[in-house]
Amino acid sequence: MARAKEPRQISIAERTAPAFPRLEVLTAPADGGNPYQRLLADALARRGATVVAANRLRLRDVLGARRRACIVHLHWIEFIIRSTDSGRWRGLLSVGRAVHLLLVLLVARIRRVRVVWTVHNLQPHEARRKRLDALATWLVARLADAVLVHSRHCAAKVSERWGRTVEVAYHGNYIDFYPPPRRDRRESRLSLGIPADAHVFLAFGLIRPYKMIVELIAEFRRLADPRFRLLIAGRPLSDDLRRQVEAAAAGDERVVLRLGRIADADVAEIHLAADVAVFAYRDVFSSGALMLALSHGLPVVAAEDSTASELGAPPAIRGFPAGGLGDALLASFPSGAAARERALGTAARYDWEAMATKVLGGGESLVGSP
Repeated sequence: MARAKEPRQISIAERTAPAFPRLEVLTAPADGGNPYQRLLADALARRGATVVAANRLRLRDVLGARRRACIVHLHWIEFIIRSTDSGRWRGLLSVGRAVHLLLVLLVARIRRVRVVWTVHNLQPHEARRKRLDALATWLVARLADAVLVHSRHCAAKVSERWGRTVEVAYHGNYIDFYPPPRRDRRESRLSLGIPADAHVFLAFGLIRPYKMIVELIAEFRRLADPRFRLLIAGRPLSDDLRRQVEAAAAGDERVVLRLGRIADADVAEIHLAADVAVFAYRDVFSSGALMLALSHGLPVVAAEDSTASELGAPPAIRGFPAGGLGDALLASFPSGAAARERALGTAARYDWEAMATKVLGGGESLVGSP
């Protein structure tokens, strides 16, 4: 007598194929300048899903869900509800958008549409309406079928704040996403005014107050080694922050500023010119810039007991305690080919497929509230 076959695990895409013409993931807000969403959409597409991105969800998007398999995937809640209007009614418009979002999510739950929220920050970095943001995120946490975070470090904090179960879906890497460097390391440094034999620390990306770039410059300037360089590459969030960064760097030629938007064609070249990526944040919660550095083979210096230290160990990732940034910078010198290889190998462990699986409802590793 033939042995009965064990039942096969069936994905959401396969489960819904007979009844629906497609599996659709509605994601909000849309961020065309962030490769995060593009790479995740590609991974979802490989699983048969069609990703539709919008800045805000519409009620009709979920009302029509019976005609297709549908998942709602939320990211930065503050950008969904925040009004860009500069008039006197901006606050009321933000409240209205928050109410509309919650109505859409309630309807989604009633119609059994899966709602997923990926938490990138515990709170907005530049909060305009803290009470509204806090209330909206608390309610979204109640309504979501799944809450995803990018590390167990994040999971513990999210569980404590919102008192619910969350799942870990590690941030994917950016290996081979950006165009390769047009010049070699020596030429890249020459174009930046950096000596070929310098040891270069890099702070890359949009310059915002929480990244503590001004404090990083001050800490760097305490290091007297003439071989050291600190390269700050990115666009300041405001003119006032630009002036603060320029003032902090004034008088020290070892601090190299490239303050402005960095074109995609220059990303790999700037990372090639550096030796170590530095993140002076008090806590690395969910940092795409950190994964970007590792993806370009750059060892990282970042706060210990954070997402950074969870992803890897020295020499790929070197953690520092409060007040220990300067010592960590010194300890990262020298860094050679072995450290770069370890950094790249660390990034390679984290792909977008696992993230896509969690969005679609697969995978394991549930993390409960403490």
